Amino acid sequence: MSKILALLTLLLSALVASAALTTKAIVIGRDGGQVSSVSVKSPKTLAKPVIVGEDELLALGVVSDEENDVVFAHFAHTELKDVEASFPFEAKGGKHELQLDFIKKNTFIYAQIKQHPGLYTVTLLSRATKESVKLGQVKFEFRATGPSYHVLGSTETFEPVNEIYHQFRQPEKMPPAIVSYAFAAAVVGAPWALLIILWSALKVNVSNISASGASLFWGPAFLLSLTASCVFFYVYWVQLNLFQLFGYGSVIWSVMGLLGRQALVARANVRLKEAKKGN
Repeated sequence: MSKILALLTLLLSALVASAALTTKAIVIGRDGGQVSSVSVKSPKTLAKPVIVGEDELLALGVVSDEENDVVFAHFAHTELKDVEASFPFEAKGGKHELQLDFIKKNTFIYAQIKQHPGLYTVTLLSRATKESVKLGQVKFEFRATGPSYHVLGSTETFEPVNEIYHQFRQPEKMPPAIVSYAFAAAVVGAPWALLIILWSALKVNVSNISASGASLFWGPAFLLSLTASCVFFYVYWVQLNLFQLFGYGSVIWSVMGLLGRQALVARANVRLKEAKKGN
């Protein structure tokens, strides 16, 4: 029996809490005159939608049993799922007041409704009752306005923006192609020209490389390996990467070093034989 009484007590307290909000909706014209007014006490709702015109204001007044209660009015569009806005009431004792002026105020919350007029379901959120109380419906009858700004992550619809014009840097004036070819030939030919000049200054006798039968093979073979090394550098420049350069190059350079050593050994043997004949 005691459990039944406790349950009845809880149900009665819930009904009292849900009936603790009395709401009055007033539509005010731009001249300050009252256009329409309606009052409702929860859990009842508005019998018909409250119509708010183009130049009219909507004022809501809520009387709560709790003086320090915090009340919000939540507007949700009946057709557009993502269009909704919440407005806090201003507490004055046990009474809470809210005035919606869509002409003077242009914040994002007001813009949500201005951009999407129509029929909205209004729900009151009270901290004292800790539950939502359905007030009824409000219909905003004014022309939809485009968004005046864009908020990242908001529920605004996409709108056209100003076209962006890119100004590219003007191409730099380049010298004629013959100049580039001339510098390329100078870069490639300068080392060889320097090598020939140094050989001439040292009085190098290139003919001694193949002066005898032994050096007749090793000398030209060394020159061929040197030529292959130069060609390999050209291939690296146009096709290979650095790892391939050292991988393949190690084989070519090892062979070139071996042939160069053998050419010097053959030339030294020729010199020793000539020295013995002279003695």
